[in-house]
Amino acid sequence: MAHQNVRGVAKTMNELTPMYKHSLEAFTDWLGVLGYSEATQTGAPTLLAECLHWLQERELTTLHHISQAHIKAFLAEQETRPNKKRGGGLSAAYLNKYVQALKLWNTFLAQTNTAHLELSLEYYQANPELPTVLTEQEIKRLYEACSDDEYGLRDRAMLGLYYGCGLRRSEGVAVDVADVQFSRGLLYVRKGKGNKERYVPLAGQVAEDLRWYLIEARPKLLKEHKSSSLLVSYRSRRPQGQSIALRLAGLVEKAGIPKEIGLHSLRHSIATHLLRNGMPLAEIQRFLGHSSLESTQIYTHLKEELTYEL
Repeated sequence: MAHQNVRGVAKTMNELTPMYKHSLEAFTDWLGVLGYSEATQTGAPTLLAECLHWLQERELTTLHHISQAHIKAFLAEQETRPNKKRGGGLSAAYLNKYVQALKLWNTFLAQTNTAHLELSLEYYQANPELPTVLTEQEIKRLYEACSDDEYGLRDRAMLGLYYGCGLRRSEGVAVDVADVQFSRGLLYVRKGKGNKERYVPLAGQVAEDLRWYLIEARPKLLKEHKSSSLLVSYRSRRPQGQSIALRLAGLVEKAGIPKEIGLHSLRHSIATHLLRNGMPLAEIQRFLGHSSLESTQIYTHLKEELTYEL
């Protein structure tokens, strides 16, 4: 289970002291038991392993050797690392992944009475570029790009989850058939950010598309297999986020939309469209599952950007 997630850092793990290796394995198990997303269960141990290896190279070989100053020195060094993909340094968003991993590890150590590092880490403040959003006309073109077969019906269901319901990538993958509650007009989101649950409205064309997908397409995709997953891959199992993203990329290309669009772009788009159509920010915050209104306020800027584009 959780140990499988550590395989990506197997080489680094084998070079760690027994104490560090045990802590990394136990931390990974802890993330799994608490139900953190697949991305966190894989990513946080990978980044933590980098930090532990860095500490070990400086002869800090046990948990009791680690101080706040050591962790800050590690983060400071990451700030100077080159960004191999885009040039320049690592972005604040990427650096914050290290901070999140270390904060989670610190919580794990405290809750399991393994060590008390007393780390106090602040997230990096970013000056983010506004995310790409689609116009409502471009969303319509995406739907028109869906074929009439079972794969096209699944594509419409996918668009319903990520645009109509505004789900995050991992949330959409985690949706089960039982989470679609037509009688209540709600979709249950079981694995939100920070392991939070919520309900989002399910009505209109989105509900209709999901209904037709369940009746006409999903049984064909399942063949004779069984799965609780709402979305089903061509292998009749729960799809990975990457495969869904590739499916969206195919629709974007087929629709002739000249923008770099990912699954999160659909979430940004629905939030922006809701704001343009008069929904209060506080309601959009609840719809998206944001913990603070500050996270939602970026859509006021996106609203203006979209107005200029239209």
